[in-house]
Amino acid sequence: MSKASKNILQYIANLTSTKGLNSVDLQKLPVMVENTSFNSPEGTGVWYVSGNVGGSPTSGTPVYGMLFQMRSPYSMHPQTNQAVYTQLFINYNGKVFSRAFNNGSWSGWATIK
Repeated sequence: MSKASKNILQYIANLTSTKGLNSVDLQKLPVMVENTSFNSPEGTGVWYVSGNVGGSPTSGTPVYGMLFQMRSPYSMHPQTNQAVYTQLFINYNGKVFSRAFNNGSWSGWATIK
């Protein structure tokens, strides 16, 4: 597991364990819906992924879960194809996957847990 993936997992664990899932901070976290492709989201954010979504870590089967994405600063990489992205996907039964986008293409999905 990469250091970035460990940091994201630790951050999520800290939020949920110290404040609880019903905390005001987590309730106000904006969550977008993505039902087209894992390659579609741009920017930093959280997406609920549902259905037969392209680019999924489990090709050919419907996926349901939360996608966490971080993007490099626009000031450093104003063009999407020059940006660096990291995605962490946690599916409905707790499996965790990660991948990264760099130099115009996505890496393969790595199973973390």
